[in-house]
Order: sequence, then structure tokens, then C-alpha cells
Amino acid sequence: MPSLGVEPDVMSYNAAIDACARSGDVDRAEHWLKHMGTMGVPPNVVSYSSVLHACAKVSDAGRAESWLKRMASEGIEPNAICYNAVIHACTKTSDGERAAYWIDQMSQRGVQPTVNSYSTIIDKLAKSGDIAGAESWLARMARAGVEADTVSYNMIFCAYSKTGDIVRASALFQQMCDRNVMPNTVCFNLLINIHARHGDALGAVRRLKEMRQVGLFADRVSFNTAIKAFTRSGDVTGAEMLLKEMKAASLQPDVVTYNALLATCARAKDADRAERWLGQMMQEKVDVDATSYGAIIDACAQVGDVRRAEQWLERMEGAGLQGS
Repeated sequence: MPSLGVEPDVMSYNAAIDACARSGDVDRAEHWLKHMGTMGVPPNVVSYSSVLHACAKVSDAGRAESWLKRMASEGIEPNAICYNAVIHACTKTSDGERAAYWIDQMSQRGVQPTVNSYSTIIDKLAKSGDIAGAESWLARMARAGVEADTVSYNMIFCAYSKTGDIVRASALFQQMCDRNVMPNTVCFNLLINIHARHGDALGAVRRLKEMRQVGLFADRVSFNTAIKAFTRSGDVTGAEMLLKEMKAASLQPDVVTYNALLATCARAKDADRAERWLGQMMQEKVDVDATSYGAIIDACAQVGDVRRAEQWLERMEGAGLQGS
């Protein structure tokens, strides 16, 4: 630090350590922590927690554990933030056993684990596809007396959204409601996506209704995803009704909205309707992309109108777009 005639205090050093930690520079963060001792400025819990976060940022669990132990040996009791940084570091290296060990250590030392202590592990398991493991940790969190939040549940819903397991996702949602955890828009959008993957239009619409019942407003993603649920069955009328409802909610349809509707028209082999909706897109100055043209070309091909399909392909190329 440049000399200004004033000796740096603990806050000054902590600011330097934090800056290094945010950039992932563990060596520099450690340098300033050690320098504090050299200058006779005792580090505090914030000093150490910043170094621990630096270690977690670069996935160096061993280094994080060493600093946590050193911290305790020097008479500074780690708080939940410190333990969570170490748990995060262990989780990033896929060492679930070490992460679990540190949660146990927290409890043994009288530090109450937090939602973040558990959600870090839940998120890692959910993203790796181990949904059963993620739910197991959710249950473990409840047994420890730590109330899960909406984000914790959404981590698992996101995994189910990829697998399309509507039965287990619905059961988890019911558990969430039974535990009085308030779902948010993201939660419902993930559930709607699972219904859409199965072409379950009734389920998707039911989730939109449930949103209103709990006082949530559906957003553009909610409607766009729900409209996709009508595509598999080729229910253009149902998709159009949702589009109308979307506009009534003062939400402006975008290219994703119209592409889902065009895909539904193609599935229904209704080229005329597809053309009308493409014209509506242009009228509303919504950017028509390659997917839009691809859907209407498919609709024409479905009814065997090759010439019409070729005309739209020519228009697509004239717009400088290429199909995937």
C-alpha cells in the first residue's frame, strides 16, 4: 500500500484482501493477510473469510481448509460465512464427503448451518444430474431445522425441467407448498416447461392459473413456454387463446412467442394460418428469424405445397437468413 503518513487499519487491509479475493488472486489475498500480522494489525473474521472466498473462487478446497484450521488455531472462531466458503470450495471439486464433514463441524462447534451451507451442495448435485442426491440433502436440511428457501427448490426443479419428470416435480412442488415455502415465477416457469415437454397443455394452463391464485403474475417466459405445450398436439386455437391472454396482461409477444405459434400451425398442417401469423409478426415489427421461416416452410411441406414452400425459402434467403 502507498504510504500516506497514516498507518492502515484493519478495514483498509480487509478492503485490499477482498479486492484480491474477488479477482480470484489467492496469493495476493494471502500476502495481505500475512502482512497484517507483520504490521501488528490483528486480522479479524472478515480478513480470513475473504481469503477463504478467494480459495473457493479458484476451487482450491485444500487451501481453504488449511486457512479455516489456522484461523481457529489463532483464536478467531469461524462464522457461518467462513464455513460456507469452505463447503463451496469442496463442492466445486465434487468432494461431497468433505462438504458434509464441514457442515457437521459447524454444528459441533455451535455454528448454525444456513440455507447456503446446504444449497451449495444441492445445486451441485442437481446440475450433475443426481436429483435423488439433491432431494436427500433437501431432506437433511429440514431435519437439521434449516428451512429451505425458494431458490433451493428451484435448483431441483431446474434439474427436473431437463429430465421432464413431471411426477417427481409435482410431488416436490406439493412438498414445497406443504412446508409453506412460497413459489416464485421462476419456479412456475420451470414446472410449465416440464408440462410443455410432454405436450401437456392442460397442465401448463393449470400452472398459469395457480400462479394467479398465489398472487404471482405470469411473465413472457411463462406464456411462451405454455404456448409450446400446445405444439405437440397441434392445438392452434389453444395457443392463440394463450397469446390473447398474454396481450391482455400487457405483455408484448416476441419472436419466441410467434415461433411457438408457427410451429403449432406447422404441426396442425395449417399453412394458411401460419402465413397469417407471420404477417402479424411483420406488422408488429417483430424480427422474423430463420426459425420463423423454417416453421412456415414446414407447414407448406406438410400439406404438400412444394411451390409455396420454395417461395418462402426464397424469401428467407432474400432476407439473408439460413436454416439450421
